[in-house]
Amino acid sequence: MKLVDGKCPYCSQPVGEKPGKADKQINCEGCGRLLNIPAKGSVSAALKGAQLKTFEPGLALSTLVGIGFASGSTLFLAIAVGLSAVLMILLWTQDDLPGLPEPVKERVQGSAERLRIFPFELYLILIWALIMVLVLIKSYNLASYLFCFMMFISAMMSVQANRLHRESKVTSSKISFLDFPLFIAIMMNPSTAFDKRKSAGGEGFSQQHFFNAAAEKEEKEKIIAADHEEIARKRAVRNKERKAWEADIQYRYNQWLDDESTRLIQETRGR
Repeated sequence: MKLVDGKCPYCSQPVGEKPGKADKQINCEGCGRLLNIPAKGSVSAALKGAQLKTFEPGLALSTLVGIGFASGSTLFLAIAVGLSAVLMILLWTQDDLPGLPEPVKERVQGSAERLRIFPFELYLILIWALIMVLVLIKSYNLASYLFCFMMFISAMMSVQANRLHRESKVTSSKISFLDFPLFIAIMMNPSTAFDKRKSAGGEGFSQQHFFNAAAEKEEKEKIIAADHEEIARKRAVRNKERKAWEADIQYRYNQWLDDESTRLIQETRGR
């Protein structure tokens, strides 16, 4: 559970622990419950996904190609395809594009970050090129069908890319755009893409991803188990201290009661 204004959300006990370089979990000194303290300057996964600003590179650039195709001009289509391909590759390879206005720059950086997490939008470049080829050979019917497929798949990619980023399943170093089986798994369900494997002859897809995810899951389970043990130990200690305190109070009360009884008896006899 997260802190609320620097206090435990369960018992309102002030927490003196300050954010450090990495996320950490502590037990509240008041109630012993587990609290999450994010790293300094970090943002939660849900908030990160909510605050991600992007211009949807795959969908936006596919729309540009679609405008070129609808114009009926082969030259305009070629320019749209070439420009879209260059922009997509720049977003994938460059951390920052200089000379952009601040609002645009923020969205470009968000688009680049999402593209590195979900690089499969690069597949759209092949579709754009294929549309260009079909137009050059005057196969307009096939080009129209492919155009409809392009818009559908780019919209699906956009949805799944945002979902994958929001759920924070992977980082930019974990996915290769050549991993086509993983792309299919993510398009089907990104929530389970790293949990399910299709193996053949002992070799499965995204083996490194699976090992990373399995190691992270095991490490988290160890941390959770250790936290539960620590909480149980603290509760046992506090229960023991409370029983000792109650016994001491009862002893003091009985002693006071005996003293008062003796005093009253002595006063009564003195009369």
